Amino acid sequence: MAGNQFSTGGDVADGVVSQSAFSTTSTTEDYALGTTMLQLADEVDSGLSQATVAGTILTGDEAGKGNSGVDRTKNFALLGGDREWVYVYAKTAITAGDLCEWDFDHGIAYAVDRATTADQILQTLAGVADNDIAIGSYGWIVKKGTCVVQCNADVTAAGEPLASSGADGMVDDDGAAGTAIGVALEGEGITLDTFVQAYINIP
Repeated sequence: MAGNQFSTGGDVADGVVSQSAFSTTSTTEDYALGTTMLQLADEVDSGLSQATVAGTILTGDEAGKGNSGVDRTKNFALLGGDREWVYVYAKTAITAGDLCEWDFDHGIAYAVDRATTADQILQTLAGVADNDIAIGSYGWIVKKGTCVVQCNADVTAAGEPLASSGADGMVDDDGAAGTAIGVALEGEGITLDTFVQAYINIP
């Protein structure tokens, strides 16, 4: 794991004080491409008990402060632990929850687009986006730790090994040696329709 870390970021205008600096994107290269950073567990966790029903809509002082950029109105209670991020350039528009692949045709290292091949080998995959990154912009994606990823409906239970499905940015339950990016922590749609909380470990 990388030894660097960020302190908690903030967005006062939108009232989101718990949103981390890893959600920031820009049209300028603010860090060297390929930089990896460690986000500590206390910033990843929602601060709510895992006994809180998955997908609970956050209200009152917690409204809009969810712990995943996929949907900040919800509590993703299974997200926790340290998380490793990598700084990338988006060759195509990336949507929060996309499984991303390295783009080897762009002419620079650490360019990504949405994974589009079924059962891709790990070395061709980059990580999972936790926020939207516009085409031609720079931002952070998760390469190790818990995250929320788009998936096909065949991910039905916790513990299923995940791999790229071939549909843009999605995973399925076909993970095997050399292609498994991690494991599902729940079935598809338990917390959010067409998404699953997962633990990933991409080199």
